[in-house]
This record gives sequence, C-alpha cells and structure tokens, in this order.
Amino acid sequence: MIFTRNEYAEARSKYSAFYRILEALALTHTFLFLGCGINDPDLRLLLEDHLFRHTETRPHIIVLPKKEITSQEEVVLEKSMNLKVLTYDKSSGHQKLVDSIKMLADSVEIERQVLTNNANW
Repeated sequence: MIFTRNEYAEARSKYSAFYRILEALALTHTFLFLGCGINDPDLRLLLEDHLFRHTETRPHIIVLPKKEITSQEEVVLEKSMNLKVLTYDKSSGHQKLVDSIKMLADSVEIERQVLTNNANW
C-alpha cells in the first residue's frame, strides 16, 4: 500500500475501521517499509502502539541506505518499534535496492505459485 501523509492522517481520523484493519494486518503480515524515514510520526504511532499491545509478534522491516542511522538508533528501532533494519548501498541511484525489490517480487510470485499448486497454506 502506498499512502501520502495526508491520506494516512485522513484515513486514521475519518475511518477508524481502516486503522483497525492496519492493526490486524500488522499482526498477520510482515510490513516492508520503503521510502519512509524513521521519524515519520504516523509510522512511529502505528508501530509503537502495535509493539506494546502485541509484544510477541514478529518484526516488521524497514529498508534504509547504509549509514543512514547509527547502530544505537537501530537498536532503538528494534526495541521501541519492532523494526528490523535492512541496509543497502545507495550508489548508482539506488539501483541495488531496485534490483533487490525486483528479485523479491519474482521470489514472491514463485512462492505464490507453489502455494496455489499444493494448496498448503
């Protein structure tokens, strides 16, 4: 899902059921955050609330350029927001990230086909 800040704030305010859906998805799925900063207040609110209400859930993932944050900040993200940080080399216009996302999408499609074929959910 891709939301602008304004769309997210409006949805959170006007459509509280939407926010409950996001919370449910955070329990049952792993979120992959791309292109958002660690200081985004909406991201912090969602993940901090989720972690303190559901302490035993698997972590979500945020992808950041190498050296974007310190190792101490990474620990804080893990402990306060249950975020695992993956880093990449942003040289060449973030091409390594783009290539990695394409590989991930291909892998997901292969796994989706396996699940469809064997119906082993």
